[in-house]
Amino acid sequence: MTEFDPIKAAKEELTGLSGVLQAMQQRERACEEAMGRAESELNAVRKLRGYAQIQMMGLREKISKLEREKEGK
Repeated sequence: MTEFDPIKAAKEELTGLSGVLQAMQQRERACEEAMGRAESELNAVRKLRGYAQIQMMGLREKISKLEREKEGK
């Protein structure tokens, strides 16, 4: 049986923590990329919603105008 070497044990622990830190940094980058994609998608959805709302307003006005014209005849 070999004798416990505290220096070797601490170095192994440091190596293990280095791997943990590297994995966390990779996940952090992946999260930042996902956030960027989500922000782009959110902006696109907002533009589409705005377009749909504008079109709906125009159609409502058109319907109101046609109904008024019909009632006036």
